[in-house]
Amino acid sequence: MMINLPSSKCNLTLLTLFLLVNSVFAVENMTFPEAYKIAETTESNMSDDSKDTLTKSQGEFLVKSVISCINDTGEKPKSFSLVVKFNAQGNVTETWKTKSSDFLDCFESEAKEKYKYVSGEKEFYSFIKVNL
Repeated sequence: MMINLPSSKCNLTLLTLFLLVNSVFAVENMTFPEAYKIAETTESNMSDDSKDTLTKSQGEFLVKSVISCINDTGEKPKSFSLVVKFNAQGNVTETWKTKSSDFLDCFESEAKEKYKYVSGEKEFYSFIKVNL
């Protein structure tokens, strides 16, 4: 059903607010599998040069953070996954993880504080999947 409303600044403002609020709630309620799928699709569409830059960035972050979190928590997980969302400035703004543990909580915190990647996009999703 299509409803025609008279055009007005008030209607446009209300519509804009509605869309903004819904997009905020959608991100807050996103599950790990949903975020992972976005990250997987995003990364599969990258150029080879961009993939190389991302891989180098992940490697540098992983080496420091995995060792730091093993030392801090005393845990050495066999595997873990984390999805991160970067903003245009390369800062992690959201994270999703498969489970919770002292190690993974530490790793997530490290990602939010220390992991940087500038993609050139408004927002960029990436995943880290590790098997030790």
